Amino acid sequence: MNDNQRGLIEDSIRQIESRAGIVWTAEFLEDYAAALRALLDENAALKANDPLAEMWRELEAYQPMADADGYGEAWAKMCSERTAPAAERAHDVLLPMSSSSSYEPWLAALSARWAIEWGETSRQNVREAIAAISRAKEGR
Repeated sequence: MNDNQRGLIEDSIRQIESRAGIVWTAEFLEDYAAALRALLDENAALKANDPLAEMWRELEAYQPMADADGYGEAWAKMCSERTAPAAERAHDVLLPMSSSSSYEPWLAALSARWAIEWGETSRQNVREAIAAISRAKEGR
């Protein structure tokens, strides 16, 4: 679940609680349903103690730093799509910048890609993605 989806759900809850006249379009309802599905999926993964859910939470939390360092668009797309191609694109964007300051995010994107592609056989990649982005958030 991404921040836009969280915001959509939070705004909707406020509207419902205020009992204001609500007029939702078909497009809004589609987005709302997708956000609710993402929330349910995230909740189910957390309940199952899914390390991939932890990885995505950690990667999403890095977004402000990715924005500040100039690769926020690719990072956000990776975190919202959660697919191997999106992680590969983020990795590719970071490759020319894989100096000391962007090495950890580069490694995190690469590890996320492998974790997605290899699923259960790649718990080490999940741990490496989490560790790398944690080091990056700490400025190491």
